[in-house]
Amino acid sequence: VPRLRQLLMVASQKVKTPTMEFYLFYISSSALRKAKRLQRRWSRLLFSQVLKTLNIHEKLSLKLNDHKRTYKIEFYFDEKYGKKQLNEIIRLFETYFISRLCRSINKKRKELTTTALLTSAHIQLAEKDDDDDEDDEQINGEANTAKEKANRNDEKEYDDDDDDNNNNNEENETDDEETMQDNQDEND
Repeated sequence: VPRLRQLLMVASQKVKTPTMEFYLFYISSSALRKAKRLQRRWSRLLFSQVLKTLNIHEKLSLKLNDHKRTYKIEFYFDEKYGKKQLNEIIRLFETYFISRLCRSINKKRKELTTTALLTSAHIQLAEKDDDDDEDDEQINGEANTAKEKANRNDEKEYDDDDDDNNNNNEENETDDEETMQDNQDEND
């Protein structure tokens, strides 16, 4: 018994000694009941073994600035464990399982919130980049339009200069022709 007590006191979650055997030499009905009780007490009882059914009801309420999701979870335990043992199971369930469940839900909610915030920040950044690209395109488009306009004005000026030069050349040619005719008249 002292060694058994020592084993149970220093037992960890990861069992290093996988099994332990007890031999009952005098098997009576009361000894068998006590042995079964010890077995249940010392063996690890999984939640799935105790739980008979589980119902989950989800309610979603959408209001103007308040979106809320409410869950109603109903646990139905197997009655084969007896009322006294079920009361102990329910007490342990409330003490350990519910607190772990709440911690797990809060952890997951924080992860989802963080992920959602990062995703929305990424989307906003991408939209801003797209807007910047559109602004750049608009600015580039306006700059191109201004360049085209300036090029057209330059071409127009060149055309005007060419026209002036052509007119001057025609005048010069006309003057030259008159001068030549005058010179020929004089020579004749």
